[in-house]
Amino acid sequence: GGGGGGGGEGDGTTELKRASTGIIRIAGSRALLLRTLMFGLLWALCMTGSDYANWITEVGEKHGFARHDVEVFMIVCKVVGVTAFLTAAWASRGGRGHVILRG
Repeated sequence: GGGGGGGGEGDGTTELKRASTGIIRIAGSRALLLRTLMFGLLWALCMTGSDYANWITEVGEKHGFARHDVEVFMIVCKVVGVTAFLTAAWASRGGRGHVILRG
């Protein structure tokens, strides 16, 4: 039997709506996946120049890296971070920030 009124078709529609959001939506579109990966990479590179730099000295000292090596690495991270911040600003010029995030 077909079973009456249980909402089988309604449940399928709900599942279809759920499938068009979240990770399924991102994975289903090559363009959206690429945009998400690029945004994540840009965010991570920006953090390299700000948040991660605070931990570099602690991690370097704990693992016995030479002070000069840690300082050089921090300078490289700052350059990467500043470049990423400038790239983010350039990409969102003219109020296009929402376009970068949402497409």
